[in-house]
Amino acid sequence: MAEHFREWKALLDKVDVPANHIYNIDETKIELFHVKGPRVLVAKGQKRVERQRAGKGLKHISFMSCVNAAGEALPPTFLFAGKRIVKNIMSPNAPEGSQFILTDKGYMDSPAYLSYCKQLLSTIKERPLILVTDGHKSRDGATLQCAIDDVHVFQLHSHSTHMTQPLDVAVYPVFKKSWSATFDKFCIEQPSLRNSVDRSTVTELIAGMTTVEFIAEW
Repeated sequence: MAEHFREWKALLDKVDVPANHIYNIDETKIELFHVKGPRVLVAKGQKRVERQRAGKGLKHISFMSCVNAAGEALPPTFLFAGKRIVKNIMSPNAPEGSQFILTDKGYMDSPAYLSYCKQLLSTIKERPLILVTDGHKSRDGATLQCAIDDVHVFQLHSHSTHMTQPLDVAVYPVFKKSWSATFDKFCIEQPSLRNSVDRSTVTELIAGMTTVEFIAEW
């Protein structure tokens, strides 16, 4: 941790920028599980009880968030598994300004990350920028593009993001708690739709959260 803060201070001393020039981007996923249901009996001491999943095929949805140190945020970019765009892949009522990227497994990979960064840097006009990211191998290909665009990438140390990644520490825990409550309510109120939850439905549910309960992130 001491090394992390030494490196961070050195970067801030080198690149003197205001808070709205310091951005954090991070990927997370939400599970499509309906956690509330009838009570069940399990063996004493059993630590894991299987949950009922809504939907027969869709297990999770991942997305990228981008926020800055001034408390501003960009719309999310959803990551969908697939190779071609299908009709109604994302709800017209999804969070305003949100986008999606198709990848083989629905997680960020190197080509998708490079595309995401190019779009991101064309949206954010301020320069120079500091971009805080994790050290996942998919991030490496965008480093040159960032350097060309006067963007200084600060990669967090491995196995430390649970303490040093702003989105992981301050935003996603609140979001996922809210998502769990929102998705449980949907499954209870719409039992006939529980087994047909798709990407369009999920993006619309998230939009409702961001409007009512979670506007601080997006």
